[in-house]
Amino acid sequence: MQVQLSVYNPEWVNIFNKEKELLKNSLGSKAIRIEHFGSTSVEGLWAKPVIDILLGVHNLDDAQSFIPQMQKLGYEYISKYEDIMPERRYFKKPVQADLPEFHVHSFELATEHWRRHIMFRDYLRSHDKTKHEYFNIKKELAYKEWNDVNEYADAKTKFIRSIENEALIYFTQETEKAECEAVYEIYNTDDETKKKCMLSTKRFGIATAVRTDIFPGFSHNRVTGLGFDRPLNEFNMAEVKNFYSSSPNKFAFQLAPLVIDRNIVEKLNTLGFKLKNNWVRFYRDVAPLENVKTGLELKEIGKEHADEYGNLILKNFSFPDDLKNVFNNNIGNSNWKHYMTFDGDIPVGAGAVFFNGDTAWIGFAATEPDYRNRGSQAAILSARIDEARKRGCKWISVETAEDTSEHDAPSYRNMLRYGFNLMYLRPNFVHEPKNMNE
Repeated sequence: MQVQLSVYNPEWVNIFNKEKELLKNSLGSKAIRIEHFGSTSVEGLWAKPVIDILLGVHNLDDAQSFIPQMQKLGYEYISKYEDIMPERRYFKKPVQADLPEFHVHSFELATEHWRRHIMFRDYLRSHDKTKHEYFNIKKELAYKEWNDVNEYADAKTKFIRSIENEALIYFTQETEKAECEAVYEIYNTDDETKKKCMLSTKRFGIATAVRTDIFPGFSHNRVTGLGFDRPLNEFNMAEVKNFYSSSPNKFAFQLAPLVIDRNIVEKLNTLGFKLKNNWVRFYRDVAPLENVKTGLELKEIGKEHADEYGNLILKNFSFPDDLKNVFNNNIGNSNWKHYMTFDGDIPVGAGAVFFNGDTAWIGFAATEPDYRNRGSQAAILSARIDEARKRGCKWISVETAEDTSEHDAPSYRNMLRYGFNLMYLRPNFVHEPKNMNE
C-alpha cells in the first residue's frame, strides 16, 4: 500500500477548534489542556487527513474516566497499544460526512510524551528549513509501498527523533539565556542597594552569578546558564565557586539537564556540591490566554507604584526589606513591563515580564493571600503574554518549584493549566557554608 497524503488544508485548524470545544464542553475541568498536534497542525505540511489531538490530564485515572463520554461523542477507545504505551489513553473517531478522522491521545501533562509532541510541533512551526526537510521526507516515503500505515510511521522515526533533540536544545538555550539576562538586570541595581544587601553579580560568558550576603537562601545566591557557551569542567566550576569564596551563605549551581552527565555530578560532589532539589522549567507560545476573568483592575505601572510593587514581592516571598529595589529598579526599563492588580486603591497583585529576542521571561509574581483565586495572576499573566506577542517574541518561559507530596506548589499546576509545557526539572546543586573550604 501507499500512504495517501493531502495538501495542507487551512480548514484543518477550524475543524480542530470545533472539536476542541466539543471535548471541553463534554469532558469538563479534568480535561486540562486540548492541543492540536501532528502534521495537520503545521501550516504547509502535507498530511494524512487525520486531526491528531493531545488531551492533557493531571493523572491517567482522569483519562480513563473519559471513556464512556468519549464513546458518546462517537469515539472508539483503543486499548490494544497500552502494553507498549501504558502512559496513553487512545481514542479514534472515524470519518463522518465532511469531517476527517480524529485521533485523541491523552497523556498526563507533566510527561515526556506531552513535552516531545508539543516541542516537535512548535519547532516545526518556527523553523521553515526543518519543516521543508520533513515535508520532503514525508513525500518521498509516501510514494513507497508499505505493509501498513504503521510501517510508514516507523520509517519517519529516526528523522523525528533527531528533530525532537534539536528542538530540546533550541528551547533549552532560548529559555536559559532569557533567564540569565533577566537575572542580571534584576540584580544589577543601584549602588546603595548593592551596598545594603552586600549584593554582587558576575557574568561567566552568558551565565549569570548573583550573590546576596544578607539573605541565606540560594534563591538570591545562584548561578544560571553554565555549560552553554563555555565547557562545563572542573576548572570553570571552581572559577565560579570562587566568586562565593567568602560568602556566609549556601549557593546553588542551577544546571539544565542538557549540560549534566555523571562526570559533571562527580566533579560537583568533589567541589562540595550536593543535589538539593529541582526547579521546574516551563515554556509556551504567546497565543492569548482564553477565558481570563477578574473583578480586579489591571494596570501597567510606572515608577509611581514602585514601592507598592516591591512591597508585594517582599511580602509574598518573605524577603528582607532591603531587597525592595532589586525588584522595582527595572520599572520603566524598555526591556521590561510591570503590572499590578488593584481592588479600588488597594494593590493586590504584581508581576513583570522581560523581553530577550524571541523569548520572554517571567518571574517573582505575587498576590495578597486574601485575593487569591480571584483571577489576579491570570490577568497579569495574560497581559504579559500579550505584550510579549506585541514585542515579536515567539515564546515565554518561567520557573517554579516542583510540585511534590512534600511540597505543594500551586504555581506549578497553574502553569500547566495556562498552557505552559513542562520542559525539564532543573537540578539545584547546593554548596553549604560548612563545605566552603572543601
